[in-house]
Amino acid sequence: MGLVYLHNLGGWLINDDEGAFLYQVWRISEGARPYEDLFTSRWPLFLYTGAGWMRIVGAEVVPMRMLSVCLTLGTAVIVFLVARQTLPAGAALLSMVVFLLHPDVFRFGRSFQPEPFYMFFNTLGLYLFAWGQRKGRVAAHIGAGLTFSVASLYKLLAALVPVGCTLFLSVRWLREQESRRRIALQAMAFLLPYVALFSLTAASFMLGIPQFYDSVIGVNLAQGLELTPLQVALKGLKFLVGYLLNSLSFLLLAFPAAWRGWSGDRETALPSWQLPTALAFLGLSRALFPRLLLYLVPPLSVLFAATLEPIRLLPRRSLLLLAIVGVVFIPWTVSDAQMLLRSEQDTMAISRYIQARIPPDAHVLSDYQGLNFYARRPSTYSGAEISYVVAAGGQVTGADLIAEIEEADVKMVLVDVSPQTAHQ
Repeated sequence: MGLVYLHNLGGWLINDDEGAFLYQVWRISEGARPYEDLFTSRWPLFLYTGAGWMRIVGAEVVPMRMLSVCLTLGTAVIVFLVARQTLPAGAALLSMVVFLLHPDVFRFGRSFQPEPFYMFFNTLGLYLFAWGQRKGRVAAHIGAGLTFSVASLYKLLAALVPVGCTLFLSVRWLREQESRRRIALQAMAFLLPYVALFSLTAASFMLGIPQFYDSVIGVNLAQGLELTPLQVALKGLKFLVGYLLNSLSFLLLAFPAAWRGWSGDRETALPSWQLPTALAFLGLSRALFPRLLLYLVPPLSVLFAATLEPIRLLPRRSLLLLAIVGVVFIPWTVSDAQMLLRSEQDTMAISRYIQARIPPDAHVLSDYQGLNFYARRPSTYSGAEISYVVAAGGQVTGADLIAEIEEADVKMVLVDVSPQTAHQ
């Protein structure tokens, strides 16, 4: 699977989100300061990790994507280890394959985005937490809390995984009266380090970088303020139902094991209590995208394998197991293959066009910041990240861009007006 993930990494270049991140870390690797010299809605840990790696490997897309691939493969190994806590080796191996074949994992695991980073640390934290639960080790819970904190500093959404662990401990506390003191100590052992490290780091960002809050947190909170609570809840419900319908066979096969976990089965309880955290999206007014639920794929992969494990005991189990797995794997494999084989030359052709006409120190404004990265031409402050999210949050306006075009004496403006791919 590692060779599959590495195949044709540079075949398809244009990607609006990844392009913005590549441009930002390139500028930072050259000495620019995030939030001060260029606008970004990303957390500093992701940006400086990328900038540090870029200084080592150079400003090239394939090595940047290889970093994401390595993290994704590492996450797959940790998924295996999480599953191996309660399942036989064969079932744990199945959970790892399920994770790697999942179309969203395949898509984001082969591009330079925050998802591979926060998923690696979240899954590592989940493993440490599960190991601590089985062995009763306080140190493992402390390590889990610190690891979850690192994940949240890559992307705030990662906080939902420790929330799931807290739900798991809360249910145990309610059901196991004789163990309440021990469970409470375990909760404090992982929550206190998590809260302490995350809070201190986030507070230092807010105090040391005046623009940090508005750029990273405020831009998300500003979206959808015109919606009523009912409209927000209905929007979130539509989002979750859409995800359910798009992943129906996968979720249906994970559900029996999840139900056992909710009903008190200790073997599947921990991954099962990750799933209710998705209800948090019923209260988010911001725009919702399927990638926001990517954090659920590791626990769902373990639950999928746990559901199918009893089938191995049935007569003619191999054929039945193959048929069931095929219902999920065949559509996924087709989707992954289509993504794997994509190629285009337009991005580099446009980049060469820009390089031939614009001096290296002159500014170019594009709604695809990846073009700035590939052409090695700087954009304006707000032009470092132009997207629906930042526009809807009011962080970037047309008036701002016009003023920056005049102030920076921008030599070229590129806007995608295609009906299929235009941002506006």
